[in-house]
Amino acid sequence: MKLPAWTKYLPKKVTICGRTYKIAYNMLDGASFGCRRCKILVGCDTTRDVAVEALIHEISEVVHCELGFRTHAGNAGNAENGDMVFVLDHQKFNQHNMLMVAALKDCGLLK
Repeated sequence: MKLPAWTKYLPKKVTICGRTYKIAYNMLDGASFGCRRCKILVGCDTTRDVAVEALIHEISEVVHCELGFRTHAGNAGNAENGDMVFVLDHQKFNQHNMLMVAALKDCGLLK
């Protein structure tokens, strides 16, 4: 299936904490990322707004991972089913937000 025309205007890469992540799109549902491969994958079998929200979600989660704020709560094999915990105080929250804004500006999602 062909990607929607609006995907041409979405970013193809983003720099997060000094690492460049490639962004790819497909016609599946959902989104994911891999820190080892520095890749974000966004499903576009939805509306543009939902796909952009999913991309921003993944960028935010990568920032948390790069900073070491995200951890497994128990069973690592259950990570996709909500077994993730984000641990941060207000100072770390501010740090995340500064890096998140920088990443969104870098890829053009925020002007």
